[in-house]
Amino acid sequence: MTATSYLSVNAYTSRTRILFTIDTIEPTVVLTDSDGDDVLNGTDTVVVTATFSEAMQATPTFSLGSLISSQDMESTTSSSVWTYTVDVSTLGNIDGTYNATVS
Repeated sequence: MTATSYLSVNAYTSRTRILFTIDTIEPTVVLTDSDGDDVLNGTDTVVVTATFSEAMQATPTFSLGSLISSQDMESTTSSSVWTYTVDVSTLGNIDGTYNATVS
């Protein structure tokens, strides 16, 4: 049996439908941390938690001013909640105010 005769005998007759969902709404995020007063000392360790309005398909990244740049966050049991642990002792002498961001 040639390829031509096989195709004519076993023609594909079923219809296939593909449904796409397009999500154009950007997720929102709420940042919280384990430090009560948001003043960190040289020996502190603080856990920053990012809670997104929807599940994240890609790993979010954490930045802290110029000190920490685009580091992968850790997943939790929920794909919409991610954490990053900041060990202040590893950052050096860094007096100042820094913004935490997640992207």
